Amino acid sequence: MAYNQLPDSYLSLGNQLLGTNRVANPFYNVLPNHPQTLFNQPLVSYSQLLRPFPQYTSVSAFRKPQGNSLYHSFTLGITKRFSKGLSAQVSLTAGKLIDDVSQTVTFLGAAGTKQDFYNRAAERSISAQCNG
Repeated sequence: MAYNQLPDSYLSLGNQLLGTNRVANPFYNVLPNHPQTLFNQPLVSYSQLLRPFPQYTSVSAFRKPQGNSLYHSFTLGITKRFSKGLSAQVSLTAGKLIDDVSQTVTFLGAAGTKQDFYNRAAERSISAQCNG
């Protein structure tokens, strides 16, 4: 999951977001000087500073609880009572589950991925939990 995805509101900046556009690094000499971090350099990519968590080069989680679901259902029942205590009943129940987190999961299998973390509505559809 792309928790540190650049928000869509910055896409209008166009070429300024390319990695070649480097600016003064506000984290220089603030964060620990580790050889594998991008932040031990005086310049950093402008697009990195616009991310929700600019101090990190990547942010991820494994199977973080998330999502929205909606369940619609109805039940229809008809009962016919006959003389001498005999009765017959017919019932029908139907439902539909809609969510934005469906996936096929096996033991420690696939974790959910999103096309666009900021547009969850793009993921909304009939749930994979519905069997036809």
